[in-house]
Amino acid sequence: MRVSFKWLKELVALDMSPEALAEAMTRAGIPVESVEYLDKGVEGVLVGQLTRIERHPNADKLSVVQVDIGGERPLNVVTAAPGIVVGQKAPVARVGAKLPSESHPSIVLTDFRGVPSEGMLCSAEELGLDPDKLMPHEKEGIYPLPADAVLGENIVRTLGLDDVVLDLELTPNRSDCMGMWNVAREVAAVTGGRLSLPEVTESAAEGEIQDQAWVRVDAADLCPRFSARLVENAHTEPSPAWLKQRLMAMGMRSINNIVDVSNLVMLETNQPLHFYDYDTLAGHGIVARRGLEGERFVTLDGQTRNLTGETLVIADGEKAVGLAGVMGGLNTEVTDQTTKILIEAAWFHPTSIRRTSQAFGLRSEAAQRFEKGIDVTQTKLAADRAAQMLAAIGAGREVTGALDVRGEIEAPPEIRLRLDKINHDLGTQLDGAVVRRFLDALRITVLEERGGSGVGTAGENGAAGGSGGAVDGAGAVGAGGNSARVGAGGNSARAGLPGGVEWLVQPPSWRRDIALEADLVEEAARLYGYDKIGATLPAGGGRQSGSARTPSQKLRRDLAHFMAGQGFLEIVPYSFIHPGHLDRLRVPEGHPWREAVALMNPQSEEQGIMRTTMLPSLLSCAAGNLNRQNRNLRLFEVGKIYRKSPAPEGHPLEIWSLGAVCTGGRPKSWLGGEPKYDFYYLKGVLEALFQKISVRNVRFAPDQEVPGLHPGRCARIEAEGRVLGFVGEIHPKTAGDYELDQRAVVFYLDLEALLAEAGAKTYRPVPRYPALTRDLAVTVPAELPSQEITDAVIELGGALLQEARLFDVYQGEQIAAGSKSLAFSLTWRSPEKTLTDQEVNALQERIESGLGDLFKGQIRGR
Repeated sequence: MRVSFKWLKELVALDMSPEALAEAMTRAGIPVESVEYLDKGVEGVLVGQLTRIERHPNADKLSVVQVDIGGERPLNVVTAAPGIVVGQKAPVARVGAKLPSESHPSIVLTDFRGVPSEGMLCSAEELGLDPDKLMPHEKEGIYPLPADAVLGENIVRTLGLDDVVLDLELTPNRSDCMGMWNVAREVAAVTGGRLSLPEVTESAAEGEIQDQAWVRVDAADLCPRFSARLVENAHTEPSPAWLKQRLMAMGMRSINNIVDVSNLVMLETNQPLHFYDYDTLAGHGIVARRGLEGERFVTLDGQTRNLTGETLVIADGEKAVGLAGVMGGLNTEVTDQTTKILIEAAWFHPTSIRRTSQAFGLRSEAAQRFEKGIDVTQTKLAADRAAQMLAAIGAGREVTGALDVRGEIEAPPEIRLRLDKINHDLGTQLDGAVVRRFLDALRITVLEERGGSGVGTAGENGAAGGSGGAVDGAGAVGAGGNSARVGAGGNSARAGLPGGVEWLVQPPSWRRDIALEADLVEEAARLYGYDKIGATLPAGGGRQSGSARTPSQKLRRDLAHFMAGQGFLEIVPYSFIHPGHLDRLRVPEGHPWREAVALMNPQSEEQGIMRTTMLPSLLSCAAGNLNRQNRNLRLFEVGKIYRKSPAPEGHPLEIWSLGAVCTGGRPKSWLGGEPKYDFYYLKGVLEALFQKISVRNVRFAPDQEVPGLHPGRCARIEAEGRVLGFVGEIHPKTAGDYELDQRAVVFYLDLEALLAEAGAKTYRPVPRYPALTRDLAVTVPAELPSQEITDAVIELGGALLQEARLFDVYQGEQIAAGSKSLAFSLTWRSPEKTLTDQEVNALQERIESGLGDLFKGQIRGR
């Protein structure tokens, strides 16, 4: 959320720099990601007017322009800009001016083929303006200035670039701060500055609108409140400069006065609005209803939408005219011919809007706000604000009265807050007066107070109680006594509150994130200051609550240390992914990886589900590094994957896992070559890992069914019949989908299964007797897995065979077609005596004979 510091200072009395405010907000739990100065270092650029234009005497493509900047004499400027006319006002950079443009960082007196130039006419690009926020005609050539621009005025002031933007990094629970008024409330609470929100005159319930328009709600479960206002004598024209500049600072492009007011009120109040061309509405009214099966209509983007009974739509007396809370219809769009506007301000159920937005692939500013939840009490106020602003800028006349359909609206919860609870959880020693100040600063209504003295609560604009013409106001707290009921209405007393300082409170309607006592404890911590809370150990109740790690925690720590010791870098990605990742991996329907848990309130469309496999995280991170020319990568993650619970109402399964990805190879060295990271490299890492944590009898079995992996270069990892994970090379098609331009190999381990197989370390005395080593080469059918042959060698060798290591696999000359040669190094040792050659020969012959019987193996070298 972009926040204009200049606008913010109109709403809150601030006596600090943008950087200081950013620090204060970050400390209070609203992180400020960046502080951006809009002038981008522009200096010495003034408003000028072109008074004379002549062709350059020595250059056909250049013009010599006289520019009046309000001084004693005009400037002589040589330019190649097309389309300039006498009388036009434009930004002119004098000699010595500084620009953010790389091609013209500073302006000097320049001679253009015998004609001196005392400055430069500037384009939007040369002023550092964001092209995405400009109209098409503003992007080309010299940036046009309005006719009322003051000659000689600093262009920074003229264009509203004397502003600073704070970019808030909002978490989903603080979506209230997507509106400037709520940001101002937050800033006032954090800094103690006086809040001054605009006055909005509340419209009467009755008026001319009653005879001219109507509103009906047929889906009250999805739309419990719908407010509307009417504006006549409307006309579209460019917005005033202050409105354009405010929108640009907030990251929006100016369209026209009507659209801009709609956007500005949304940015102010966090309440999305929609404007309808009144004369195009059949019956001159609107209804919120569910769509009809087979119903179709065209949205503002020109796309035809097929509606269903699950879609909440806005319709007039005959047809659908909008996807509620997402996008309006082309058939009722406000145009240059519009003379009468119906303003919609409604509250739509977040789940309904999210489903509609996802079903149609539409992500709008309005939908983002509705999805996260807005203040249901502000619909009429926002509609009033829009109508009054349109009238104030001369864009139309308010029709008296308002339409306001209300259903069942859930009031903010009443929460008991205990001072002892705050101090216990935070490790502080706050007194009741301090906490009460926090509550007042946050506009939290105190319904009842026990154990402290009642004090007055000031309204939003400094007046105690009452709403009147102000945006809102908090009621005054009753004075005196140990327990006082606050405000009008309801019961006069609350029973059942135990002793000690405590309050019964009700959060403001815009703070939907406050629902529990724990939320209020967090608010106290934010305003007190996290940096003031001392570090304390959690309270313990004896040895059972000590800090010893569990076996699972020890395993995760040991694995992370091992992987780091192998030269891997640890990554910590999000556990949320886009559902499209499963398609990239070509996960078939019915596969366990398709059993994903969908998020009810995702931060973005890119994070819609909980991951069921680590592959998307690993491959996305590898792709990002490859795009930045980090070609040799070894990355690992210890984290969770998530699966739906087998039980219908059960919690999702959280499975601790270890995953790794390698691509590229080791750096060149004097030893020669540039070894590549491949399947066998990762297999070696895994074998060392299993040895480290004492997992025995591990098998690598071919597996062609792992989604996203090459079917001929993938193995399932097993131990004692239990599947531990898999290792393999990424399928070329999957690699292409992730834009991996070189081979990549991965492995995955289920840590719960791994923990079950991990054994205790065992120790043996140093051998007293020497070992004998013999080599064995055998040819077997090529289709037999090498692991199967290795297992047979170990079993046939018996207890005296200490190690059987496969060191060579060969197919080619001297080996029959369809066969392969396996070469083993066999180590024999007895703990009781020195083995003789005759004893080892007999044992080896047993192996050779067994391989012949089992696999028709032929011993080489005979």
